[in-house]
Amino acid sequence: MGKETSRGTCSQPHHVAFSFNIDDRTYYYGHNVERRYWFIRELYEGGKMGPETAHGHLRQPFHVAAPFEVNSKLYYYTQNLDTKFWYIQELLPGGRMGKKPVNGNWINGYDVLFVSEIEEKSYVFAKSY
Repeated sequence: MGKETSRGTCSQPHHVAFSFNIDDRTYYYGHNVERRYWFIRELYEGGKMGPETAHGHLRQPFHVAAPFEVNSKLYYYTQNLDTKFWYIQELLPGGRMGKKPVNGNWINGYDVLFVSEIEEKSYVFAKSY
């Protein structure tokens, strides 16, 4: 592991987070479950965080989230562990949010979730609680 690049307190503490890359730029998504607030910030070279590129409030909290790519478009999957409601939303250049093309309810909640690409195929690992 390299040297620490930045330290401080976040004005929006968050419980769910992931990073993603679009157009050779790196972004950081964070979601505060209690306040239902989400934000995206650009990450700069050297590990510095830039200003928010998008933010908002959700109707319900979402406890897990993971980005993935399909046909050169970037999306993220997220789920509420209490209601089991989930949706997929597109992530756009400039660190903005796009449309939510699909949503639904699972029988199970998945408290651990990530997407891996193996030989150009995407696989979802999800652990139910």
